[in-house]
Amino acid sequence: MKIDNDILIQNKIYEHSKLVLLADELNFDQTFGVTKSILKIRRNLHVIGFDLNNEFEKELANANHELICIWQLGRYISVINVKKDKREGVMLFFEFIKGNSAFRQFALQMLESLFCEKVALAFEKHYEEMSAGFCEDDDIVELSVDAYDLN
Repeated sequence: MKIDNDILIQNKIYEHSKLVLLADELNFDQTFGVTKSILKIRRNLHVIGFDLNNEFEKELANANHELICIWQLGRYISVINVKKDKREGVMLFFEFIKGNSAFRQFALQMLESLFCEKVALAFEKHYEEMSAGFCEDDDIVELSVDAYDLN
């Protein structure tokens, strides 16, 4: 799934604005981010147009123990993992960097060790799709570790 400018319009975010998604940690150049906070995951999903208690509920009901989704979010490929009880999860952000094979290998190894080879292969497929059609107009997401009151 690709999250693009339609989501900006739907959320009444206009020119020169970006969706701000929350992470617990970002590396120094923001090419990788992660959150394990279910509150931040819920908020991020809501911002991009999904409600963990609605759309995900159907998918989680069909899942054995967890749901793993891979989405293109602006210039990032995000891997979202939510446990069936919706109390635990992780949301990973990998910036798409065309031609950076070292970063791509880092992402693949991390995903294979955290999840399984199937998830790593699905990530690689999304990476290839982005390689074919990514443009600067797709840069609609900004990651932030700034504190938000999520209670």
